[in-house]
Amino acid sequence: MEFDPVFASELMGKLVYIHIKMVDFDGVHIFDQYFYGTVNLVDEVRGIHVTLHGAHDGGYWHTHTHNLGCFEKAEPGVYALGESGDIVQDPDYICKLVEEFHEF
Repeated sequence: MEFDPVFASELMGKLVYIHIKMVDFDGVHIFDQYFYGTVNLVDEVRGIHVTLHGAHDGGYWHTHTHNLGCFEKAEPGVYALGESGDIVQDPDYICKLVEEFHEF
């Protein structure tokens, strides 16, 4: 997705639920990661930064702006975040990504 400064400004300060599906080199599902937090930076060069809450409180998540298209308006409701036991109520946006897992 091309960088959209209007949409980027709409994301600022919003509560987001993030689901990352990790796959191997063949596209086989390995595990899922779940986070939620507040968007504190959307910059064409520096990317998208989210300050995390809950089990990951104080951490941050960063992705490139080409992932701006993963953010969709969330339906109102309660979202469970996998094994962490965290629950997020009425996030503004949901971001779902598939990423290739690289074990070092």
